[in-house]
Amino acid sequence: MSDSTLPALDAYLVELEEVLAPLGDSERREILQEIRAHLIESAAAETGAEGQRAASAIRKLGSARVVGQASLSESLLERRFHLVETRI
Repeated sequence: MSDSTLPALDAYLVELEEVLAPLGDSERREILQEIRAHLIESAAAETGAEGQRAASAIRKLGSARVVGQASLSESLLERRFHLVETRI
């Protein structure tokens, strides 16, 4: 897979960024970078044309909305757990 950006990947990351808007810039960027790297790696392991491989990687990961909501939930749980730890 080339380093060129694929429209499907861009669209996915834009939607994911919208879902992650409640997070701070640093945390949001970190999640976006991790998801982008995962999708590129996953697509590289697929067969077929670049666009098909990217679409397959996105399908396997799940919708940007679901992935984003899971990331938000995880972040909130980590914050809550951290608050509880500091109070103990």
